[in-house]
Amino acid sequence: MESDDDSDDSPKDAPKKPTVKVLRALSNLGIYATTTHFHSFSHPLSKLFNHVHSFSERVFKKLADEDPKALQEHNSKYLTRVYPFGLRFTSTNEEPAVFWRHGAQMVALNWQKFDLGMMENEALFRGTKGMILKPAVIEATVKPVVDITIEVIAAAGLPCPQHLKDIDKVQPFVKVEIRNGDKLKKETRVVKHSGACVVWEEVLKFGKIVDNLAFVRYATVFSPYLTGQVFALSS
Repeated sequence: MESDDDSDDSPKDAPKKPTVKVLRALSNLGIYATTTHFHSFSHPLSKLFNHVHSFSERVFKKLADEDPKALQEHNSKYLTRVYPFGLRFTSTNEEPAVFWRHGAQMVALNWQKFDLGMMENEALFRGTKGMILKPAVIEATVKPVVDITIEVIAAAGLPCPQHLKDIDKVQPFVKVEIRNGDKLKKETRVVKHSGACVVWEEVLKFGKIVDNLAFVRYATVFSPYLTGQVFALSS
């Protein structure tokens, strides 16, 4: 953007700053959102109707630890963006649900790896155009309690790990995690000499859990090969 400072203090031979051209249709959206620097939640910039604060994941977590109520209240009225910590050299991700549970609307992710963070993002937004209403459970003062029972039936067409020449030697089992801020894990029994198709027909009972934007992650495991998916749970 061009500077509004037309004073004669700058050197005459100073190179002229390039003008940045913005499409009018994009420029017109500026009234809806403008980036502002965060000072505090009581600062006037944090009261602008169209402001957006951007936090690194570490700063956001610090705010969540120091004053979660103030953070939650702010995010119920204004937009907040969270981005990965700059020293994630291997392009890993924190679970975006960590920030969603405190009301953050936009969570940037490293897309180089399909890790747990990307799995949760895929689970929440699958079948949408990238935008959904904030789940009511986030704003609820009393979180609903749900009874979770998962039946693991069977798997077919399991791939053979590279270090094995015989698929009949694999010993697969299913690991299931419920992630709702806490992490609850259960596993099925190991089925030996099952080949590419295996039947468990096993029920895993997690009992009553707090639905605090909960996700279930299941993985079919036979060491050292791992494959898994994550799905969002609705209460």
